[in-house]
Amino acid sequence: PVLAISDGVQYVAFIEGDDYDHRKVSVMKFDGTNWNYVGNINSHNYPHSHFIAVNSGTPYVAFSSNNNGAIRTTVQKFDGVSWVDVGQPSLGAGTTESNCLVFCETPPYENVPYIVFNEGWIYTRIMRFNGQLWVNMGPQLGDFTWEQSMDISIITPYVAYVSFAGLSVWKLEGHNWVELGTNIAGGGGSMFPSLKVNN
Repeated sequence: PVLAISDGVQYVAFIEGDDYDHRKVSVMKFDGTNWNYVGNINSHNYPHSHFIAVNSGTPYVAFSSNNNGAIRTTVQKFDGVSWVDVGQPSLGAGTTESNCLVFCETPPYENVPYIVFNEGWIYTRIMRFNGQLWVNMGPQLGDFTWEQSMDISIITPYVAYVSFAGLSVWKLEGHNWVELGTNIAGGGGSMFPSLKVNN
């Protein structure tokens, strides 16, 4: 499960379903007494690597699933009635995993979502939604990377991931990614980084 809190309201996203072939992504919201489902997400087949973020009271989810024979990343938001795609579905080239979705809070990118995910079990891909489509933020990163995490300071995205070399943290400068120091932890034994930048 992944938990998000916005304006004191708690949301949780999780995978449910006893049969692997019929599992789905669900989101629930706490009303102060009970947990209630937020719509019904069409998460295709074999959903996994789900993530939730809430922006101005609107929940967004990112997940990987088998969409028309390819495991790709989809981002959806709840419009008050149903879950709708944000930009083009099926993001990424090759199987995607380790989705992490964050929002910028600073003009001119205020309320703009960014996403990072593992692409093809090899690269780290970072994208920003421009109002119509998801566009790349700099080149793809790494070589055999996994367990991605991201945060934004002012308008600068920062990304952490694990590779065989260890745990690395990068920031975007212009159109290029710059590593912060050297590998934090050596070797591929590092797992599940969680990145937070203090503005």
